[in-house]
Amino acid sequence: GDTSSDTSSDTSSDTSSDTTGDGDGDGDGDGDGDGDGDGDAVDGPKELPEPTEVFGPDGRVVGWKGFRLSRFQLLAVDALRAGRNVLVSAPTGAGKTLVAEYAIEDAVRRGARCIYTAPIKALSNQKYRDFQDDPTIDVGLMTGDVTMHSDAPVLIMTTEILRNAIFESPRLLDDVAYV
Repeated sequence: GDTSSDTSSDTSSDTSSDTTGDGDGDGDGDGDGDGDGDGDAVDGPKELPEPTEVFGPDGRVVGWKGFRLSRFQLLAVDALRAGRNVLVSAPTGAGKTLVAEYAIEDAVRRGARCIYTAPIKALSNQKYRDFQDDPTIDVGLMTGDVTMHSDAPVLIMTTEILRNAIFESPRLLDDVAYV
């Protein structure tokens, strides 16, 4: 005999009141079913990133995104967590970007704005593409040649653009938590 059983449930919805023809039944015409008309199937802000910290027995962050933090990274992250300003100067390849990305994730979690700077347009463009791959980060770009989504919470820019903003339009930086 037949030993299979049907464990599926009927997930269809009544779309008879859907006058837009998008088939989702909410009448807004976007096809996502949440009724807000934006087509994204999600109400409200983007999903916030889950913390990716690893804590030591003393409560300090000792690891982040799969990396064990070096001494300078530990000190920088401790200072950021304490609400202090941080300036990181280390050789190329030492892990400065890890500290910057920690600050960005912290700012995103807190709903604050931050700026990531790079000395040249090519590096700014690459960082912009990298952050665009993260669905939890709303990112913009300002390089002099290109300005995209300049009101984003995470803004990538060249150091020249940042310098100009400091001297010409410092009010633009009033709500920035990290640079």
